[in-house]
Amino acid sequence: VAAWMYNYSLGIQRDPEHPGFKQFVLEPTPDPDKKMTWAKGYYDSMYGRIESEWRWESEGWTYNAIVPANTKATLRINTSTVKNITSGGVKLKKAKGVKVLESEGAEVVLELVSGRYNFIISE
Repeated sequence: VAAWMYNYSLGIQRDPEHPGFKQFVLEPTPDPDKKMTWAKGYYDSMYGRIESEWRWESEGWTYNAIVPANTKATLRINTSTVKNITSGGVKLKKAKGVKVLESEGAEVVLELVSGRYNFIISE
């Protein structure tokens, strides 16, 4: 159960191209049936604590993450467009520490530098 929670629900994963969690992947997967309404957890890497939390809200879902100092994360969000996502109350283009890498199909891929992040994903 713990491996499923880290890897699937919270989405804390190793980046196969960057071993050791210097760079890692965050791919949270909120329960589409909304039977599980939130998940929160962390992984203590050799670079510091990686935190991941999602929660269903009335307007969609929220995602909070902490990327430790001197690391980077690739965040994969299951949504059709960057217009559905805000970070810290601003659009992604203006969000500090966030770079849009890909926005095609049903997934948006972001690069996050060290820091605390709060995303709102509208449905």
